[in-house]
Amino acid sequence: PEEIRAADKFEILLYDYGRDHRYKAASRLIDDLLGLRLSRVNKGQKERDTGLVCNDDAMNLIESADVEELYSLRKPLLDKGAKADIVTQFIYRQYKGHGVIDSLRDQEIDGISAGVSGIVTEEPEADETIFGEWNGIAVKGHEGLKNYESVWVFCHGNMIRLAFMSFGSKSELERVCKNVYRYNNPGQLSASKGFIANDMYDGSRVIVVRPPFAESWAFFIRKFGKKGTMPVSRLIQGPGSREVYRLLKHIVTGCQVFGITGEQGCGKTTLLKTILQFLNYSGEVFLDNEPVTRKNIHKISFATSEHSFFPAMTPKEHESFYKEHFPGFRQRRYDGLMEFFGLPSGKKLGSMSMGQQNQYEIILALCQGADLILMDEPFAGNDIFNREDFYKVLLGILEPAETVIISTHLIEEVEGLVSRAVLLRKGSIVGDKTVQQLDAEGKDLISFVKESYGYSEDRVAKALEDITGEKVS
Repeated sequence: PEEIRAADKFEILLYDYGRDHRYKAASRLIDDLLGLRLSRVNKGQKERDTGLVCNDDAMNLIESADVEELYSLRKPLLDKGAKADIVTQFIYRQYKGHGVIDSLRDQEIDGISAGVSGIVTEEPEADETIFGEWNGIAVKGHEGLKNYESVWVFCHGNMIRLAFMSFGSKSELERVCKNVYRYNNPGQLSASKGFIANDMYDGSRVIVVRPPFAESWAFFIRKFGKKGTMPVSRLIQGPGSREVYRLLKHIVTGCQVFGITGEQGCGKTTLLKTILQFLNYSGEVFLDNEPVTRKNIHKISFATSEHSFFPAMTPKEHESFYKEHFPGFRQRRYDGLMEFFGLPSGKKLGSMSMGQQNQYEIILALCQGADLILMDEPFAGNDIFNREDFYKVLLGILEPAETVIISTHLIEEVEGLVSRAVLLRKGSIVGDKTVQQLDAEGKDLISFVKESYGYSEDRVAKALEDITGEKVS
């Protein structure tokens, strides 16, 4: 066992879990690996031999040490038949299958991506050093992350990098990219046609990109079966938590900016991901009187501070991609917002500043041609002047069929922007009023928020008296 690589142990664990959980095996295995990782991070062991130093996004990563620990704890016992099955799978995936993701592809997870991050190189340079940040994970050390070592799973609504998994070479990643989209003969991927999107046999959606359209070969698989996703009840818990589901029953009319606010963990992001069908839930989400499915999901766009663009691609490449796949793409709006924010069209998004990345995320959401535009803390990392000017532009460009739902903590800044505000606290709705209702009651949005949350005006004075022991007048 000591000679078996962490990636191989992961495959053995997945096979072992599959005997009890079948297609939910990967979801259960990832849960257990993240549980072990959380214990380690809580003990302060945040630095690893891989050269990664994790910040608060440490739970978006699974490393060799996590796999090794679970393997030693579980000690999976395999008979000759099981060993033969695993060896056969190893051989098949190398020559005919989809490489290291072959076993994961049929599992009930939300998606898989590969080749989407890291430097594009076949072999590392001896003196190569990478410093920087990708998706909230600070990267340092010699060699760095190469694009063929970039394997991500989308599980329970979160992107998780499998740091122990690698395709081994650029040529192997290219081989898998050439095979993964082939179902039903969708056409040939070529230098002149640098990206292709297709359905897979299980209804999943796959997108493959290649040079020169993109910097490297990469693929993105989005699985639409939700049986293995995490239910909302596991994400929001405590007294009154089910009240948050009531938000899904609200009727949102067009040409409105719908503001959602509340403290951390109250359910804002969970609500948006539920609308997007990223999470399992009780009830139904309707858009234009129809349940949200694959057939109408294109009518919803999403701008998130976690970012949904391809970091190795430029805005110009994204523009071509969106025009190809979204017939309602708003070209004039796109050109105007690119000029407004002053973003370079030929620079890779992964090399832009956080503020620029957030701005481009907003541009894509507003220009996709969607009827419902979801924004989750979209203005983080932008200066106050850019934010204030953007609010004015947003109010001027919305059309009658468009509705924006914004989740934000900057409630004082969006007071003049939102037409309806919903306030969440510990999973419950503590306030829900339109601007017209507030005007009729003689209240502004800030006073409504303070009243709904039971804010005490002498809170600061009491805290200072407790801390300093002196009376505060």
